[in-house]
Amino acid sequence: ASAFDAIFTDLGMQGMSGWELARAVRERDCGVPLAVITGWGEAVSSGERSAARADWVVTKPFDASQILGIAREVARRCESRAQGAVAAA
Repeated sequence: ASAFDAIFTDLGMQGMSGWELARAVRERDCGVPLAVITGWGEAVSSGERSAARADWVVTKPFDASQILGIAREVARRCESRAQGAVAAA
């Protein structure tokens, strides 16, 4: 099981980029839902997203409904995992 239900990170951070964080997360837990947030918009390449295995890229400015939609998807995934664990037991 993941230590986190989901991770949201900005791409532009000091000391470590969001892409570096995303890759580090994936090395440890490939199943945790991962969203990267960026103000760089079109500058985000599909190659970068693919390499980091991000589930979502959210561009700024974003609407709260975008984050809510991701949160709902995370909740659905958590519920599915929980139901699968109960069925397997």
